[in-house]
Amino acid sequence: MRSPPHPLLIGIVALLAGGWTNADGEEAKRLRETITALSTNGSRLAGYPGDRFAADLVERELIAAGVEGVTREPYEVVVPMDHGASLQILRDETVGTRADEPPIELKSLWPNLVRTNTLGPQGLEGELIYAGRGKYADFNGARVRGSIALMEFNSGKNWKNAAALGVAAVIFIEPEETSRIEAMRKWSWVPVDVPRFWMDRASATALRRRVEGDIGGLRVRRQARMD
Repeated sequence: MRSPPHPLLIGIVALLAGGWTNADGEEAKRLRETITALSTNGSRLAGYPGDRFAADLVERELIAAGVEGVTREPYEVVVPMDHGASLQILRDETVGTRADEPPIELKSLWPNLVRTNTLGPQGLEGELIYAGRGKYADFNGARVRGSIALMEFNSGKNWKNAAALGVAAVIFIEPEETSRIEAMRKWSWVPVDVPRFWMDRASATALRRRVEGDIGGLRVRRQARMD
């Protein structure tokens, strides 16, 4: 998920744009390019490539604008590091039998306190179910306990309903639009043992169709590591 713009970055963008209200075509274009650059180069969480990219951009533009005494002061901070996650569709219900199709990339969501989304060397295997917006009625007729729930992201805190019913993990479908509040509702201060992930909309939509059309159940395996 993308990090929300830091207030300092908003101020820097305004400074670099030379003011929005009176911006001519070139200044408006520059503003759009700066916002696009800051929001499309990965997470800006400390320690990720987007963090270094944003810092380099701000430093470079401040110097170019004639600001004197620009320096960097590094410091250490503890953050969850996402080393990759994926979902592999199994050919059938036989444990360990894999399909020939490539795995689908996932993104780890923020940890539940100290419980990161790491799944261990063997990963996590189970039946994939579609749980809509996570209301209890959305689980009717599904074999929930031990399953992996595919849910709409804009569903508030309803992933906790899935946790209460015994799902092993949750995969959220990328929405067309969302908010910071929705993102903040996807983790808990309690170390709930339910890893949560984000899947791009195109892949998730195709997967949902397969889940809804597979009477026998679609079995998948997920791999993930977050330190």
